[in-house]
Amino acid sequence: MTTIWFVLPAYNEAKNLEPLIASIHNAMVTNNFTYRIIIVDDGSIDNTLDIAKALSVSLPIDIIIHPQNMNLGRTIKDGLAYVNNCYKHDDIIITMDADNSHPPDIAIGMISKIAGGADLVVASRYEKGGAEIGLIFYRSIFSRTINKILQIIFPLRNIKDYTCGYRAYSGQLLAKAFGYYHDQFITEKGFTCMAEILVKLRPFIGKASEVPLVLRYDLKQGKSKMKVIRTILGYLFLIKREVRLNKIYVSN
Repeated sequence: MTTIWFVLPAYNEAKNLEPLIASIHNAMVTNNFTYRIIIVDDGSIDNTLDIAKALSVSLPIDIIIHPQNMNLGRTIKDGLAYVNNCYKHDDIIITMDADNSHPPDIAIGMISKIAGGADLVVASRYEKGGAEIGLIFYRSIFSRTINKILQIIFPLRNIKDYTCGYRAYSGQLLAKAFGYYHDQFITEKGFTCMAEILVKLRPFIGKASEVPLVLRYDLKQGKSKMKVIRTILGYLFLIKREVRLNKIYVSN
């Protein structure tokens, strides 16, 4: 039986975690899916970890603990590496933010596309029907600009949103990535890790797809973790490095 794995990087998400987990549970139970949630607590200084532990008593939740904050890249890396040691190749792995800005109900369509033969499905703000609600204007402009640049330099058919962390991967795809890159699959520390993952997956993706995402920043409680200037510089360094290395990835 296929298991749906959810990898949730969490840093100070005490106000958001419980309603998100409840929504995931309801979506999975309503559609008769077997699921498991991996919460990676990235050194939270609120009671995120306590809430995760309480939820794990009655729900299929595993918790990975970072004693101190190690940033999104390491958190996603540790979550996916954990699942890589547990899942079957016909399982489906979903990454999503733990801040309640990613609606779990659209995961059903993502799962359906993977079951229908897609290797990767991205929940996209730029797919028809997608939108951003509550995002500061300059953040929206920056996101659209960097996504367009990535789309031009590292084209991936049917994909327009390279930076959103809400994605579904087939078990076979992640197995190929870990088998090829090993510990170097994810090396970026910050938000740029999501673009790095897509660039490195390109040689192994036969079919990719998007579903529209209405990103609800207005539902998010707490401050954004993104440092804009640092993230811009991170994307520039990532693009420079991957342009140099990408031919190696493709040729191999």
